[in-house]
Parts: sequence; structure tokens; C-alpha cells
Amino acid sequence: MNKTAKETAAQKAAEYIKDQMVIGVGTGSTVKPFIEILNKRVEDEGLCLKAVATSIESKNSLHTNIELISEALVDQIDITVDGADKASGDFYLIKGGGGALLREKFVALNSKLNITIIDESKIASPLADHPLPVEIIPFGFKATIKRLEDGGFIGKLRMNGKKPYTTDNQNFIYDIDIQKPIESPESMHKSLKSFSGIVETGLFLQTSDIIIIGKNDLSVDVWKRG
Repeated sequence: MNKTAKETAAQKAAEYIKDQMVIGVGTGSTVKPFIEILNKRVEDEGLCLKAVATSIESKNSLHTNIELISEALVDQIDITVDGADKASGDFYLIKGGGGALLREKFVALNSKLNITIIDESKIASPLADHPLPVEIIPFGFKATIKRLEDGGFIGKLRMNGKKPYTTDNQNFIYDIDIQKPIESPESMHKSLKSFSGIVETGLFLQTSDIIIIGKNDLSVDVWKRG
């Protein structure tokens, strides 16, 4: 099987995982090869790991010998590995394309070290060229969307066929159409959080410590914050 840029980034991230660690496992197409590599290391090396996954899909993909920790997040996580829809050189991220942004943010904030794995097409400084997901509660969702639209945040409710897409937390996702680069992620995040009905935004404000970029020539760049 030919390696891809995503697999190359995932392989590099897996090198940070050591025996006896508590790890956070993200969600999305870039994380899938990381999980496969991790499972193989558990099988071949007998790694003893504990983990919390940010989605049911990722949880079900983990090797059965990886112990799942409480989703109450009572344990601090050593390393979390996750992807991103866009990443800037200032270590701002847009996440939520896989629909797990709320859990991903909780896990990231409870981690000692956060590693973001992307391919080079995901780099945008400042953040641009991708919808910004926000997670909203179903009760009154049409009123929430109306308030967002009135505030200038035009977008679409994410759908699953003819029904709204539902997250693992039983919430909906509203994808905001980003018309121009986000010059101040902090201000936009704060503004969006002020709307009643919004649970969380897909703006991750420098939660990432290391960004691993898989390139088309199968090399990797490693950015370290600070």
C-alpha cells in the first residue's frame, strides 16, 4: 500500500506514544491511520496504554487491549493526537469536520501535550477556506440559527440525509461559511459563545503544542509552539 501524507504524519505522531501512557485519541480521516499504527504497536510491542476517544467511532476502532478510561476525564491525559480541518502558523485550528468538536476540545484541555496531525493542504495562515462548525443544542435550534444569521454568521445546518446530523452528544452542527480569513480567532470565538444555544465552537485557540504536517513527498514538517 502506498503511503499518503496523512499516514506519514500519523506515523510520526505515533513515535511520541510510549508504554504506560494515558492517551487521547481524536476523530477523523487523519486519525484513522494513527489508530491503525497504534493498534499494531500494541499488538507487536505489547504496549500497555489507557485511552479516551473523542467519538464512538474512534473508541470502537481501538485495540481491545487498550484500556478505556472514564469519560468523566478524572485522569489527566499524557498526550492527545487529533487532526484538524485547518491549522495556522499561530497554532489556531478549525476543527469539527468529523462532528466531534465538543469532545475534542474537552480532551485537548485535559491533556499535558496535544499533537495535531494534518497534511499540507490543511495549512492556512490566517485560518480560511473551510466552514467553521459550531455545535448547537436541538431545542430551539431554528431560533439559534436565526440569531446567528442576524449576527452575520451565515451558514448551513449539517444534515444526515433528510434529518439534521446529530453528534455523539445528541446536538446539531451548524457550519458557518467563512467568507474571508479569520483575523482574530479569539474575538470570533468569544462572539459566537455569546449566542444562547451554542455549546461550543470549532475554533481551537492554541490548544495544540505540536503540529505534524505530512507532505506529498512523504516527508514531514514538525512545528512546536513556543
